[in-house]
Amino acid sequence: MSDRVYMEKYELANKWLCLQIKESSLFRSLKRKGVKKIITYGASDFALRLMEQCKCEGDMELIAISDKAIISSGQKYKGIPLIPVSDIRPLQSADTCIVITTVGYQEEIEDDFKRRGIEDYILLRDLIYDAFCEEK
Repeated sequence: MSDRVYMEKYELANKWLCLQIKESSLFRSLKRKGVKKIITYGASDFALRLMEQCKCEGDMELIAISDKAIISSGQKYKGIPLIPVSDIRPLQSADTCIVITTVGYQEEIEDDFKRRGIEDYILLRDLIYDAFCEEK
């Protein structure tokens, strides 16, 4: 992993921690758009933190976790379904957004999503920055 990716992860974690200390909603911008459910893409530490954030805030439901390493449906993590990328599109609706929690491979993932017709996604980085900037 490059120094740039480590630095980006550090900056994201730091901004997210600042938001939590201020008890600010990470999901404010999504809620304004009518989003009530999210799917995380990227089975990472950030995905686990996002799952905890959903529980803490209570009004955003994590309905699935997806990752390119997940090749079939049927398994769960703490009650949340683990789904392959191919199962994301059928779950999309007006009140659902995919949050890409992976850092360092965003362009590759966005290209893959476009090829698959997956829309309504946001990078975790953008979600954190949006919430952080609203606090200033």
